[in-house]
Amino acid sequence: VKILGAPVFTFPLSDERRSGFLAPSLSINSRSGGEIVVPYYWNIAPNRDFTFYPGISVRRGAQLGGEFRYLEPTYFGGIRFDMNPSDPKTHSSRYFFDVHNTFTNWGGWGGNWLLRGVSDDEYFIDYSRSILNSSQRVLPRVFNASRSLGSDWSVLFSVQTWQAILDARPGPYERIPQLQFRNVLRDVRGFDVDTVLDATQFAAPRAGQVEGWRLVANPQVSFPIVRAGWSIVPKMSVHASSYELVDSGALPSSSSRVLPTWSIDSGMVFERPARFFGRDVTQTLEPRLFYVRTPYSDQSRLPVFDTTVADFNFAQLFSENTFIGNDRIADVNQLTAAAVSRVIEPSTGAERFRFAVGQRIYFSQQRVAIPGIVPRTDQRSDVLLAAAGDLGRGMSFDTGLQYSVRDGDIPRFSALWRYLPSDGRIFNLGVRYRRDELGQLDTSWRWPVAPRWTMLGRLNYSFLGTGVDPISGVPNERGVVEAVLGLEYSACCWGTNFVLQRFRTAQGQTTTAFFLQLELKGLARIGSDPFGILRRNIPGYRLPHDRPELPSRYFGYE
Repeated sequence: VKILGAPVFTFPLSDERRSGFLAPSLSINSRSGGEIVVPYYWNIAPNRDFTFYPGISVRRGAQLGGEFRYLEPTYFGGIRFDMNPSDPKTHSSRYFFDVHNTFTNWGGWGGNWLLRGVSDDEYFIDYSRSILNSSQRVLPRVFNASRSLGSDWSVLFSVQTWQAILDARPGPYERIPQLQFRNVLRDVRGFDVDTVLDATQFAAPRAGQVEGWRLVANPQVSFPIVRAGWSIVPKMSVHASSYELVDSGALPSSSSRVLPTWSIDSGMVFERPARFFGRDVTQTLEPRLFYVRTPYSDQSRLPVFDTTVADFNFAQLFSENTFIGNDRIADVNQLTAAAVSRVIEPSTGAERFRFAVGQRIYFSQQRVAIPGIVPRTDQRSDVLLAAAGDLGRGMSFDTGLQYSVRDGDIPRFSALWRYLPSDGRIFNLGVRYRRDELGQLDTSWRWPVAPRWTMLGRLNYSFLGTGVDPISGVPNERGVVEAVLGLEYSACCWGTNFVLQRFRTAQGQTTTAFFLQLELKGLARIGSDPFGILRRNIPGYRLPHDRPELPSRYFGYE
């Protein structure tokens, strides 16, 4: 059956690249209307190329994009830009740019830089093809460089600025610059020593905010005692900070703080042979106790540059500070008790099931706080529970919840059930809930419905109508957050994909897009590319003719 007629069609017979026009891209969405892009590929050199993306859309007019890529022995990167010289909506030029580079061994230095920017706050709402891009709130402009200074010392130099969009609130503080030295010594007569020296100048994103320098010294000394089946790690650290502020307002222009912290981390591992569902397995029981003590120091007269309350999860249960950042050190006198039980295949070491439970016990009330956030007063934290397992026959699950002892309810819950019975068959069902913040039901699938025909899709539905989504920043509304519906046809040498997508871009605003692509296997794809959308929306999705990854016995290591 003839599916494509072309008067002239040239292509290389080897892996060697050549300059020329690429297959056109056709798409339709509710904001730009119909759009066609005819890319031209310029093979500049074996390690450099440039792709032009001239296009035209019904509602946006002429557009131009391009991507330059380079690869050298000690650095690689690229430059991407998209521009509409005269957008009919704003009657102005609108653009997006992305400049990135990674380098190694530049005089012993390695690092990267990333610069991203847009012409206006609503660029991603009008031009984005995904909910993640349309809800971006800040765009980074970052430079990082680091190097080793001998066997024990390292140095980091960093500059971070931001372009804030989609929000009337100010963006994060800018670091111009940050200089950090770190010294790590292992097993010095049994002791481990880790020292961090940091100097950062913070620039306010808006006029009238506090800004200035912060100097931090944080030496830590631990004495790990690790034996077969058990371990004890006593540790002591000192956190010293000094501030020199400009336009400090009600805060002192110069201030300092020195706080010690003591902690002891202990754990045990018990194993026993067991038999579940007719299979011989190894079951473990791994209790863990973690005690930490930091005295109180009044920090209300110190600024808050980069510090916030840490998320409450299993990893944070065993941290010494309930804040993330160096501006606040929590006064704590607490004990964390937790336990993990695993079911392991003896022959492969694969983990088949895992259950975990943990809780904190507070021996004193916390007094240190961030402005606007009420400090903790409970004597016990919420209980964290988590379970995950491989049920066999392609079924697996992963779930976790936070139980409030005080209120007797569940402020946070998540669950994911996956079913992958065979190659090309995927079904995912998940739910995410955070009280007053997030409540979503998420399901996705890819399933053959007839010979050569496969249906796929995703439905993300919000059942919570209050608060703000912590991921996208979009105010919660009951209804569909994102929906994808597609159909695939795959023959021996060609295939086609039809995908319809609808996603929320802002409160009361949505974008609908249509993708249709013809694939000549091993030769070219003609039309709009839906595969990035499908991979993001359907966990486990891959191209119909891609080879599956071979399973490995080397996984699940922690």
